Amino acid sequence: MKTTGDPALLVMLRPGCYNHQANRIEMKISHDLVRSIAGLARIGLEEDEVERLGVQMSRMLEYFETLKQLDTTGVPPAAHINPLQNVLRKDDVVEEYSQDDVLSNAPRQAEKCFQVQAILE
Repeated sequence: MKTTGDPALLVMLRPGCYNHQANRIEMKISHDLVRSIAGLARIGLEEDEVERLGVQMSRMLEYFETLKQLDTTGVPPAAHINPLQNVLRKDDVVEEYSQDDVLSNAPRQAEKCFQVQAILE
């Protein structure tokens, strides 16, 4: 963390924060980069939103830097935190209905097909 008079260094007061070091956020994301990202996302931002989002994005980058310091030796890579399993049942054919049986309940039919009202002109 820089402690100089760098204008990119912001002091954030976050009530209820347990990590006293997190009160000082170094701006790693410039306002131009925030505007560029907003432009790519087709989002219009006010100047105060650019400032706020810059701080939030910088905070995320700092969090990622903290995560990079973790020792993950022996931890297998995972796409999800919970193990995934197929919860679908096996697709078994149990009983087949004839075309005539199925069409017998149709309000209208034509040429052995369901006839429905046209929705496109």
